[in-house]
Amino acid sequence: MEAVPAYVAGRQGSIADAVNQELTQLASNESPFPPLPSVLAAIAGAATEVNRYPDIDGLLLRARLADLHGVDVDQVVLGCGSIEVCRQAVTIAAEPDSEVVHAWPTFPEYATITALAGARARRVPLVEARHDVAAMAEAVTEQTRVVFVC
Repeated sequence: MEAVPAYVAGRQGSIADAVNQELTQLASNESPFPPLPSVLAAIAGAATEVNRYPDIDGLLLRARLADLHGVDVDQVVLGCGSIEVCRQAVTIAAEPDSEVVHAWPTFPEYATITALAGARARRVPLVEARHDVAAMAEAVTEQTRVVFVC
């Protein structure tokens, strides 16, 4: 666990306070708007079923998504947000002493996910705030199991 970087949450309000303006926080996937009435109704309806376990495999949703996109249901993966899906990919593909290639700086959770898998991060510096795709390709080795381009 010592190799796992500590999570540092975004600084809520500090920039808005500094410029004395109300700003919209988008970095944490927050919306400045309240939920739509239809969303609130769906939540209220679902609340009547919280005493039952949901379909943990999401089979109905996966089947509908597979049908919509013309793929096999086994090719559809669900997760609780992008971090979960990325974690699943690294957990499945990486192993101790393997490598995960990603640009840097980038989404900080890549480092955490990589460390939890016991893999090594191969950070490729951004060039003028852009991915250096050629350098990322050069960073791939026999030990590389995942490449994040984000």
